Amino acid sequence: MTMAKDQNLTLCFHRITAKPVIAETLKPTYIPENCILIKVDRFAFTANNLTYQTLAEHPHFRFYDLHPAPTSGDVSPKTHGVVPSWGFGNVVASNHPQVQVGERLYGCFAPTRYLLLPIARTEKYKMTVDRPYIPTSNRLYNDLMRTSTDPLYKPTPLSENLMLLYRPLFWSSYWCEDWLFSSEYCGGCSTILISAASSKTAFCFAYCVRKTDPSIQIIGLTSRSHVSFCQNRLGGLYDAVLDYESFHTSTFYRKAIAEAGSRWIYVDVSGNPKLTERVHQTFIPVQNAKLSTSIQMGLASLGPGSVAYNWLIGANGGVGGKEGTKRPWSHLQTPSSGKPLDVMAAAKAASSSTATPTSPVSALGLPNSLTHLFPTPEPFYTPSWLAIRIPQFPSGGELQEMLKDDWEELMRECQGQSNNISNAKRPWIDVTVTYDGREGKTVKEAYERILERGGRMGPEEGYVWSMWESAEKAGRVDAEAFADAKKVKTPFEAQVGRTYQAKL
Repeated sequence: MTMAKDQNLTLCFHRITAKPVIAETLKPTYIPENCILIKVDRFAFTANNLTYQTLAEHPHFRFYDLHPAPTSGDVSPKTHGVVPSWGFGNVVASNHPQVQVGERLYGCFAPTRYLLLPIARTEKYKMTVDRPYIPTSNRLYNDLMRTSTDPLYKPTPLSENLMLLYRPLFWSSYWCEDWLFSSEYCGGCSTILISAASSKTAFCFAYCVRKTDPSIQIIGLTSRSHVSFCQNRLGGLYDAVLDYESFHTSTFYRKAIAEAGSRWIYVDVSGNPKLTERVHQTFIPVQNAKLSTSIQMGLASLGPGSVAYNWLIGANGGVGGKEGTKRPWSHLQTPSSGKPLDVMAAAKAASSSTATPTSPVSALGLPNSLTHLFPTPEPFYTPSWLAIRIPQFPSGGELQEMLKDDWEELMRECQGQSNNISNAKRPWIDVTVTYDGREGKTVKEAYERILERGGRMGPEEGYVWSMWESAEKAGRVDAEAFADAKKVKTPFEAQVGRTYQAKL
């Protein structure tokens, strides 16, 4: 057994079966030129991670390419992948002239104890990991925020935990609303209908819309078991919350779509094409309401344990496909234009092993004579929109200050400390922090429990995990000098070096 202080533990997943395993290696001691060693103290586990895992090997996303799996026992980069997780860590060794030992970073890390990364460049607010092989639209995941200059950062455990849980999901919502606002909500709308209303992405989007234009009516769709959460825990973010089974027959919904001159936008956060079909069909007999825009924003229903996921990993039921089974990504076209992937077509194809991708409209399964009645579902992908927006703020400072004001207000709202937007009287979610005192087994078992529930997490649940035994060991920063370059590399260090060099 490796001594604890020299032990590195990494949560990995089999590329075919998706089964979790803890890989044990040595802590890296050889730090190549322009590389840094990060001690990852904790990371979040949210619906985002399930999406990353589901799409890990799709050529448009390549999430498994962000952090190569270590080589240890039956684990290798060829057989296993590492699902990226948003986390905090401290630089404990540096061979980069612009990065100092002790610097605290926030970024898309691996669920591990120690992480060795090559740095391409450094700026005031961030540094960028050297991964030129990552698709251009995903370069956002290469950025590591420097907490010393990050306007959104506050050095308290609660603030860090909330940032881990909310920041990635909130910014997806924030920039989607910004995208809609840039078009004046597609020429104006009176009502926005949002699926997966209990998900963090959905209710953060509702928050952003409510903050921008309180006059817009917001209706949430969710499962029956989550209706009370949306109504009671989230305050007034939604004007109404309806369940998936009966929304179309409810008096509220029927009255709303019958309102003369009303213009609607449907935002699909669930990634459920059958639900989108049902929503679209409710507008067929309506003469007064118009569905102006249909947006694909998320894949909340696409995760380990779902039918779609099982198809994607080559399984016929439950997680556990045959060895060597390939994901049929060749059926899904990656846009050469750099536009977002058509997740609706992907999800539709994933719902049946015999399905073949079609256009977004025909993917809804509607008669050809009716497809002209509905807008083409339009995908939203945050990195693609940021590629347009960020250059509009050349200095970066103006953008950071704008984001700071909106972020700080969200932090007050989500903790029930402000009633400007939601009127919530208590925190939106309960944060659970888990430190692993059993050499990775605790975190592995926590993931397996989520898997047993079909990849579903309660809307009130917020998980923050650590591969360390305690907060003290996770947070302690030792000024560790990096080893002499002539020192013999461990197999993992040699693998990391080969992986990055081969892809440059």
